[in-house]
Amino acid sequence: MLTLASTDYSQNTLNAAATASTATFVTAFATNAAVAGAQLLAWIIIRGWVKAVYEPRTYIPAREKQAEPLGRNLILPIWKIIKADPKDILRKNGVDPYLFLRFVAMLAKALIPIWFVSWIVLMPVNSARMSGKDGLDQFTFGNVARNQQDRYWAHLVLIYVFNAWWFYLIWKEMAHWLEIRQQYLVSPSHSKLAQASTILVTGIPEHLMEERALAKLFSHLPGGVRRIWLVRNLKDMPDVYDRREKACKILESAQVELMKKACMRKRKLAREIKKATRKGRPIPEHCTAPANPPNEDGTPLSLADELVPRKDRPLHRLKPHWAPFRLGFFGIGEKVDAIEWAQKEIVECTALLTEERQKLAKDIDTPGFSNENYPARSSAFVHFNQQIAAHMAQQCLTYQQPFRMNYRYIEQSPENVIWGNMRLNAYEINVRRAISYAITGGLIFAWAPLTALVGGLANVVTLVEKWKWLSWLIGDSFGKQLLQGIFTGIIPPVLLALLTMIFPIVLRLLSTFQGTVSKTEVELDVMNRYFVFLVIHAFLITTLASGLVAAIKPLMDNPASIASILATNLPTASTFFITRILLQFTGLIGNLLQPVTVVLYYVRVILGGGTPRRIFNSRYQLEEPEFGTEYPNVTVYANIMITYMIISPVINGFGACFCMLAYFVYKYLYMWVMDLPPSADTGGLFFPKAITQIFIGFYIQEVCLCALFFLARNEQNKVSALPQAILMIILIVLTAAFNWLIKTMYNPLKVSLPLSMADLSYGMPDAGEELKRAESRGEIVPKPPVEEKHPEIEDVHWDNTALKWNEGASSGDEVERTTSATSAGDSTSPCNPTPEKKMSYSDPTPEKKPSYSEEDPHPHPQPFPQQHPESFELAEIGDSKRRLSRTRRNSRISLRRRSRVDEDEEPEEDPETQYFALPGGPGVIIHSAEEADDPGAFFHPATKDPQPPIWLPVDELGLGAEQNAANLALGVRSSTKNATMGSKGQVKIMGVPPE
Repeated sequence: MLTLASTDYSQNTLNAAATASTATFVTAFATNAAVAGAQLLAWIIIRGWVKAVYEPRTYIPAREKQAEPLGRNLILPIWKIIKADPKDILRKNGVDPYLFLRFVAMLAKALIPIWFVSWIVLMPVNSARMSGKDGLDQFTFGNVARNQQDRYWAHLVLIYVFNAWWFYLIWKEMAHWLEIRQQYLVSPSHSKLAQASTILVTGIPEHLMEERALAKLFSHLPGGVRRIWLVRNLKDMPDVYDRREKACKILESAQVELMKKACMRKRKLAREIKKATRKGRPIPEHCTAPANPPNEDGTPLSLADELVPRKDRPLHRLKPHWAPFRLGFFGIGEKVDAIEWAQKEIVECTALLTEERQKLAKDIDTPGFSNENYPARSSAFVHFNQQIAAHMAQQCLTYQQPFRMNYRYIEQSPENVIWGNMRLNAYEINVRRAISYAITGGLIFAWAPLTALVGGLANVVTLVEKWKWLSWLIGDSFGKQLLQGIFTGIIPPVLLALLTMIFPIVLRLLSTFQGTVSKTEVELDVMNRYFVFLVIHAFLITTLASGLVAAIKPLMDNPASIASILATNLPTASTFFITRILLQFTGLIGNLLQPVTVVLYYVRVILGGGTPRRIFNSRYQLEEPEFGTEYPNVTVYANIMITYMIISPVINGFGACFCMLAYFVYKYLYMWVMDLPPSADTGGLFFPKAITQIFIGFYIQEVCLCALFFLARNEQNKVSALPQAILMIILIVLTAAFNWLIKTMYNPLKVSLPLSMADLSYGMPDAGEELKRAESRGEIVPKPPVEEKHPEIEDVHWDNTALKWNEGASSGDEVERTTSATSAGDSTSPCNPTPEKKMSYSDPTPEKKPSYSEEDPHPHPQPFPQQHPESFELAEIGDSKRRLSRTRRNSRISLRRRSRVDEDEEPEEDPETQYFALPGGPGVIIHSAEEADDPGAFFHPATKDPQPPIWLPVDELGLGAEQNAANLALGVRSSTKNATMGSKGQVKIMGVPPE
């Protein structure tokens, strides 16, 4: 037990630290086991009753993308998740989720055999017939006695074996990644998307900022250019667009709030009337009179004024003119009626946008006009007729001067673009990037003291001799032992988790600030920065703080023994990381339970709180994974486990269990809960970055172990493991060589499509005939994806939802297609919209694809496709012959009244029983392929998107109908379709939003 009676520090304090280490582990294990077990039990019980949270992918995606329902059995679903084929994630949810799961599976495959071998061999080697340390520390590298130094040969042999096993798995998984990546690029479902053949070019010189000039420049590439979208300086138009979007949300929320207040007041008055009647008293006058006095001009009161006093109407605080943002939270700003202000704001912004869009259309119709209202910026989206041409344009040297057209981005889609960064030139991007990285470095440096303090808490017991005020932690009672465990095993990991939780938010803001052009590029950038932050703070600083804090007093007492003291104490830092891994068990089970999501769902959907749109989003909006943080959160623990797998083999068992649990959790999340739209799928670009990042763990492991071998001393205080240290240097060289080999092999193939696979893309000439001719010449050529025999992917079908539209319509599914494509040769004008021509996906002949030519009178695209009629009334603004256009969205909600399992079943007449999304139905959200002929695909949403309709519920008082009519009369799009409000103010929805 603990004792501090003796002033001899060396033995007593080390014993105290060892005992505290054991208490830390026991406390952390018990606490996390209890919390994780409670969360798991809660998930098992409520999972089958809240499918919108725990199984949304069984009915929300398109039918062919839906997962099989797990059922309400308590135990059987767990077995179904374990037995589920991970290739279903590849087929139904994209490449990035599938490869993330493969990465976690690779970690589990590596650690499971290492776990068993290290526990059978290394733990006895470190602890048998040793009298140095107690508890978990007796199994660490530093416990080998000075007269047993020959045992270090076991550590050396096993590190060679274990690292060779890791390298074999990395080699195998990288080969598999390359196959998946290349099949994804040429698969019909991807290669026919506009994003597969589109690049973004920035830093374009002024004399090339015209469609014909750019088309001529890129005409040397195969197939030529299909369409070009110039990025224009839209001035205030995006700000006006954002103002209108914000005002729409405020108006919708305020009007629903007004309706709920009317319901509540009516119920309150009804209770007063009932109470007065029951007691035989006269009914109070205020119960029958209008809520507001008559209007001074004699006009009748509106229904809203009759039901709700004006002092109770929703209010909105305006932004002060001197402030850069609203300060309503602090009670600063003028109070205005939220409904009246929002209606006025929407009408004003819509009129401004209509006027400015006419000017923009004139600029587009007259290319080269010197006095353009919206001149072209130095960027453009270039869409090629052939996918291989886009990949060649992304790689080739485009212009002869520095910083001109040197930033080119492949695989761009409108949903993925960060439009605010389109205005930046190359010089601005470089300056912003330098500032962004400087701030990142400063934040990492600023976080260091906090992280070191948290790491020091893990060994706070060893500081008692130096700081007497901490002596209240020391004692041999159960309560003192528990207190030590909490301070060293629970508080530090929780504090470190909170510190690391804030940083990704800041990193995403910095990445956007530096000029990153797409959301996927932001995630890739965040992945690098966040990993560096975690390695420095959650690993290196914590390791040094934990190990050095335990050695402070011995070093002060005997500075000459620094080598042996460090060799003894640095391995003890592994206990802190074991407690962190235990905390991650709780976090993983928390991802299963999703308590915050469940609470919000209950409030919004079950209790009917919020607007119809918020309820729809809670029930039918799928969560998207954020791989910029998901990967680092796993790779940092992979690095920790790699580093300590020889130094402290106890960690291997917990690491293997952590990876197996992570595999189970992420398989469930990516198959039944989360959804990745095609526009956000990088095709596996995160995976090679993650492989590169885990090499950091190998280098730290080998350098630390090499140093520990050099620091090892025998009874004569001489170096006792010099041969092992030399062989470790050789292993470091071999690891660097393997890392270089992997990088050299796969870096050229990481992003671009090889020329040898160009004819396998969608729309190219018959690939089969080309293959036959090549094989007859004795050439080795890659096979098409459908002919691949790789066991992991031979049955993967790269379907696309768009191919199912006609089939679904023919089988009775109601699928409305709100837009169609326009060929490049057709001129579309906002003043005279023409019907758009639809290009069939089944026609692979490239000759039918329009391209730029001198005969083409309108080589530039128009941002205003024709808007089709809708089922609800629209207030017409300005010329009735001109309507605001609707863009095709890469991830859009297909309007349909219901879904049913039996396609021949007649629809229910009662709207309350007409549930519009069921497992096996057509689904609610369809990720449709954005057709390459959409002329407004890469125009800013401010140039084309109509005002989102205000979605109000129908209520028994008629207030919803009145508010809807008032909106329409002012020219604000509004609808009461598919939503009702009960007498208690509960909102229910029966269909999708009216847009």
